[in-house]
Amino acid sequence: MNSLQINNRVSFGGYNARALKGVVMRNSIGFDMSKIASQMSAIGDKHGFDVICESRLADKKPCKNPSFLRKILNAITGENLEYDHPWVQDILYFTKDKMLIEKPEGINHQRLCEMFHIGRKDVPFRDFISGGNLFLLQDGDAQKILMGSSEKYGKARGLFKKSDITVLPQADFHIDLFVRPLKNNVVIVADDNMTLSMLEAAKDKLESFMHQGKKDWLDKIYKKLCTIIKNMRSARESGNFADTDEVISTLQRNGYEVVRTAGRIYHDRVSRFNVHGYLIHKLNFINAVAATDKNGEIVYISNKTNLLEELGLTPKLAQELGLDFESKFKDSVKEYIKPENIYFIEGADKADPIIYDNIAQILEKCHGGIHCLCAEIPA
Repeated sequence: MNSLQINNRVSFGGYNARALKGVVMRNSIGFDMSKIASQMSAIGDKHGFDVICESRLADKKPCKNPSFLRKILNAITGENLEYDHPWVQDILYFTKDKMLIEKPEGINHQRLCEMFHIGRKDVPFRDFISGGNLFLLQDGDAQKILMGSSEKYGKARGLFKKSDITVLPQADFHIDLFVRPLKNNVVIVADDNMTLSMLEAAKDKLESFMHQGKKDWLDKIYKKLCTIIKNMRSARESGNFADTDEVISTLQRNGYEVVRTAGRIYHDRVSRFNVHGYLIHKLNFINAVAATDKNGEIVYISNKTNLLEELGLTPKLAQELGLDFESKFKDSVKEYIKPENIYFIEGADKADPIIYDNIAQILEKCHGGIHCLCAEIPA
């Protein structure tokens, strides 16, 4: 993922739960965001923001079955080709009056500027902080920053001279995979201890059911659950990333109110999208779009998981085992977000092996969720 460099005179409105004009997503090679964007759009219609699914091929017809020479020319010029990746969070930054873009990404952006009445500014992008590794927050009139420890503190201090910067231990590749600020210094954090406790308790209940002579198919669920627990513990102990306990204590020392949630389940795996062996998520409710809607209420848009389907659990059995993660998440944040204002985006209803358009598939295969896939335009 690329980064941006900004100029000190740019005034940010913050990346906490702010009021939004809209959200931008985009199609890219191998990724079709249309179904995900459609679900986002339905939420936006209800809560007062627009959703744009951008395509490099907007208003163009792709060449079908081009000649070999035409393919080479297309590869050189970018004509009739989609974007290389869908991770908008890291390559589009919106302030209240400007869109900051990396120079190679300028093809359809003028249309967005016209739609949302904002100015366009090309920004060199190699020396800034990745969007997923930075949250810019508002605390009254003061600007505060959460940033990942893998970024250079001095660089952030130089760019944001008057800001209060809190550097978080890097519990994953980017901090938006394990923390999500709301408002008024409240931050949702994935508590991995809480998650593992839930999984272990479910394993114990399954053992009890099996000892009572219940159905044989529970043995298959038990083995799969044991594997998930083992893989998460192994990834957690691998030494590549910090423990989320360290994240929680760092936030609390710096005056933030932490809301602990069983927010993610992960394992460690190398893939073509994940060549460095970053954590891969089976479930992640933290990588989310959080906004203040037209009624002044927080809206929280997160990721659907296929964990229960993978385990072979019915909703009823999942509830008996304490693995109804969506309900548990809603309950953990109910003091701050109404349950009816929390959404779990799915996209396509099943994974496609060729075109990625299912959120659970994107999470597990490509190391990112709905926050990574969106650029938020503040109102």
